[in-house]
This record gives sequence, structure tokens and C-alpha cells, in this order.
Amino acid sequence: HSALEPQMIQIEVSLHYQIPQMKIIGLVSNEVQESKERIYAAFQASKMEFPKRKIIVHLPPASVAKKGTHFDLPVALAVFLASQKKQSQMEYK
Repeated sequence: HSALEPQMIQIEVSLHYQIPQMKIIGLVSNEVQESKERIYAAFQASKMEFPKRKIIVHLPPASVAKKGTHFDLPVALAVFLASQKKQSQMEYK
């Protein structure tokens, strides 16, 4: 694939009842790894509760390198939606 050819990148988020931390996997650059801090800060600035769970963010396909900060917003949104889904599942059990 050329640098100008668009690539579909999925965002998969899973939340686990383990020591709270956030991992981003899927051939990601340092900028994408650092998005964890920016996302946490955005949750805090928005007065939103950051999930107190182990968060695993997978960005497939693993064969495509992910670089830059443009993943921050979609990853933050995916984390928020996953945490809301988890909360609603807990409320209905």
C-alpha cells in the first residue's frame, strides 16, 4: 500500500476487572502509545469518569503501522462507549 492510499483501521476496546491500566496494541507508534495520557486528561477535563478497569485497545490490522495523534479522538470515543455499555450491562443484571 502506498502512503496516500487510505487504510481502514478498526478500534476494538475491551474492559476487564483487573488492575486499572490502558494498553494499546496493533503496530502502534510512540505517538499512539502516548495517546493514553491525552485521553485520560481529556476525560478529566470533561469531568467524565475514566473507567477504573484494565482497558485493552486493539487497532487492527497489525500489518499496518499506526502513527500520529489523529487516533486520540476515535480511541477516546471507543473507550467511552465501551464503558457505557459495560455500565448498562451491570445495571440490568
